[in-house]
Amino acid sequence: CWLVDSGYASGYDDGTFQPNWNITRAQVARMLHRIQDRPPAGASCGGLTDVPTWAEDAICWLVNSQHASGYPDKTFRPGWNITRAQVANMLYGIEV
Repeated sequence: CWLVDSGYASGYDDGTFQPNWNITRAQVARMLHRIQDRPPAGASCGGLTDVPTWAEDAICWLVNSQHASGYPDKTFRPGWNITRAQVANMLYGIEV
């Protein structure tokens, strides 16, 4: 409820939140970006080729602030489930 009530996360189009579903790399990026009051994304996104428009500012901000990185093939893989290690890396140095 805190995430939704604060505007940091939203549910799905069908009106559900689905708390037991996995979460993707892009979804975590977007939540962290919102929690940080949407800081500037930076000039580029590190040449990543698969960044979705709806999460572009968030992913670019994480990449430019070195809280996340893409893969060697220049993808971010935004739809992939995120690992605990990747979340830890994104959170490191961010005040939440």
